[in-house]
Amino acid sequence: MSNKPNKIHAVFIIFAVILGLILLFIATARPLCGQENIAEDIPPYKRSYFGTHWEDLDHDGENIRQEIIKDHTMIYRGHKTWLCLYTGALVTNPSELDIDHIVPLRYAWYRGAFKWSQEVRKQFANDIENLTPVINYANRSKGAKGPDEWLPPNMSYCIPYINAFEHICEKYGIPYDGEYFQKIITACSNLEKGVYLEIASGGIR
Repeated sequence: MSNKPNKIHAVFIIFAVILGLILLFIATARPLCGQENIAEDIPPYKRSYFGTHWEDLDHDGENIRQEIIKDHTMIYRGHKTWLCLYTGALVTNPSELDIDHIVPLRYAWYRGAFKWSQEVRKQFANDIENLTPVINYANRSKGAKGPDEWLPPNMSYCIPYINAFEHICEKYGIPYDGEYFQKIITACSNLEKGVYLEIASGGIR
């Protein structure tokens, strides 16, 4: 992890507050994306509906967490390092990494995954296109939220994150409000042109 954890956490909190204000501003025009579509008769979400925690679907002796960590390993100043795209932080201790589902399992469950077969749910939970290594506190801040409720503090990853989210939703037929997401992208684009990106690029490094 960075040698300035307190600074990173402080910047993380500042970013979260600013992004929260953006989302609040956009959300005044409509309810949170997708929440109005959650039926009350859907069975409560359980992680087990998507298989065991991490699967070894290709039977190579490594589960998907191990493969994601290996595939994203960089060597920086002689040490194994991982870039957390959500925060921009460099992580040197793999125990501080979570493997995040870009489209959360719970989010997908209440938007149609409860109708999928167990095999499709297992495939979704272990789809490398929907997985990224992130520093643990960023993953826990995101939880099961979508872009309507949470955005990565690393502003330069805001638009790629939403694009990736939309891609996974389209791949699995998960409903989402593309028009609303586009409003968020526009807000992120405008903010990138201002002081926020300058703070982001200088505050975490």
